[in-house]
Amino acid sequence: MHLKTKNYCNSWHRRKSRPFISKSWLSIMVMFFIMIIINPQGKGYPYGGETQYSYANQRGAQFFQIDICDLSEWNDTIGDSFSPEDWFDGAPNKTGNVAKRLYQRGFYIPIRTDDLFRRMFFRWFDIDYWTLHTLGYNSSYFDTRYEHWFWIWELDYSQWEFTSEQLDHEPDENYYRYVILDPLDYQYLLTNYDDFRQVFNNDPDVQALNYSLPQVSGDEFLFYLVLEDLIVASPVNGFLRDLIDTLDCQNVTVEGNTMELRFHGNKDYLLELKFNENGLIDRNIFKTAQGITFFKITSWYPMDFAPLILIISIVGLIALIGLQVYKWRKKVKFFKNN
Repeated sequence: MHLKTKNYCNSWHRRKSRPFISKSWLSIMVMFFIMIIINPQGKGYPYGGETQYSYANQRGAQFFQIDICDLSEWNDTIGDSFSPEDWFDGAPNKTGNVAKRLYQRGFYIPIRTDDLFRRMFFRWFDIDYWTLHTLGYNSSYFDTRYEHWFWIWELDYSQWEFTSEQLDHEPDENYYRYVILDPLDYQYLLTNYDDFRQVFNNDPDVQALNYSLPQVSGDEFLFYLVLEDLIVASPVNGFLRDLIDTLDCQNVTVEGNTMELRFHGNKDYLLELKFNENGLIDRNIFKTAQGITFFKITSWYPMDFAPLILIISIVGLIALIGLQVYKWRKKVKFFKNN
């Protein structure tokens, strides 16, 4: 009679526990996938190169606002060769105008030298890439002459342009930016661009087309990168210092996460850039040599509830697992005693 009761209890345990355990593990799996979906860091695969810098994907929204816009002082100081519209999309010409970026995803990819040439120098200086192909400067040429590959972080985001109106639900454009993870790679790019520039400019076929590439200093290269919304790897302060050192910049200083560039237009002026811990430009300030601010953009990040939800999910997951272990052990003890 005792054995039959025990067998009956074991049989009941199997019949009743299967759906109960199935539902429990289903809950655990759901919470696990929630944690994956709302991962606030969005980290990608480890960088395979030898560098002390890294990048963790920025996710979420960044809002921008024009706090100061003195166009009269801008024209007096900088001149008409460069305007706010040359840097910022939309209508960055009025105090109070706002813009937005929504950073979505990122991943590591290897990229060739000619790909970066095409996205940087050739685009900056209006050199048609397909014309280069017809002149023999194709992928095979660049791969043979410049064998270096770059491991970079590609960051995808949507952008709402500056406007005085309420921002639409849909973005104006979708973009991606490359984050180069080693400051020495910028030096490599600039050195090899100068090498290619000399070959290119001395080519009779190129001269017949009235094409030429200008010489670019480290300061000028950095300014072009800033116009392209430079994003840097972490730790930010070290990266900025190494960047201006490797490019041998003469008119740039770094203090903390703030970089200051000195220029001369109609008059001397300063551009101050503040980077956040994720390497994004947080604040743009144009100042006269006397320190008077005539253009300023600040940004902010709305509260992100993902980390809080993640913590609650982790605590709930641990509690759920603990509860199932406790109930299972309690039932096993009950069966043994009976």
